[in-house]
Amino acid sequence: MFFLLSKTLDLLLSPLTWAVVLLGLAIPWRKPKSQRRTRGFGLAALVVLLVFSSDVVSQSLYRGLESSAKDTRAPGQTYDAVVVLGGMVDGRPGIDGSVQFNDNVERITVAYGVLRRGEARYAIVSGGALDADKQVVEGRLMRDQLLEWGIPDARILVEDRAINTHENAAFVKPIAQAHGFQKLLLVTSAYHMLRSEECFAAEGLAVDTLPADFRAGPAGTYSGRLLPRAEYLSDSTAALREMFGRVVYRARGYAKPIPIEPRRR
Repeated sequence: MFFLLSKTLDLLLSPLTWAVVLLGLAIPWRKPKSQRRTRGFGLAALVVLLVFSSDVVSQSLYRGLESSAKDTRAPGQTYDAVVVLGGMVDGRPGIDGSVQFNDNVERITVAYGVLRRGEARYAIVSGGALDADKQVVEGRLMRDQLLEWGIPDARILVEDRAINTHENAAFVKPIAQAHGFQKLLLVTSAYHMLRSEECFAAEGLAVDTLPADFRAGPAGTYSGRLLPRAEYLSDSTAALREMFGRVVYRARGYAKPIPIEPRRR
């Protein structure tokens, strides 16, 4: 139920959905509407699209999400495991049957660097099925990718059931406990880090964090592109969903707010 609700809310939180609804309200379906009302709804739809298709807005939204994401690795620490969260594999393979990674792919590349440098003894890759037939399972695909890059199979532990961030934390916990892991390093995208860390805190798992895939530039810097772009609309939509996800997860008890304190860079 929560999964279906979250997908429905994803649709409702899209600025494109808002614009379509406003345009629908601007159309006189049965009886003539006043020109003022029609123009008002039409103008509102245009404003929504222009605002959220702006680089300034999309960058500002991401910057707000990423401001809390810090590298808190302890100097010289060798972690029991680096935990890599899914969300980087598209549900459908490419035309040649190959795995298609999306914009979150830096999660696995950053984790690979941690393993290659010996900063963690094991990897826990967490991600469930991406299709109804359970033929595309993200945790297994991440394992296969690490194997292809030369990480021994014995160093890779797979969690292959989680379909959201709450389940990532809930299903990683018994794996960590079964292996006696105490020191965990969490890797996910910077914009997604706070909610992820709070989910692990709610499960009683203390983690250090290594954010990947920063999407916002330094404060006050933008692309300089003045015209609206579809990519910025997509970025704004993803940022709004993450903001709402933080609120919903805390309300449901899936995430435990972490006290604000000075953190290592």
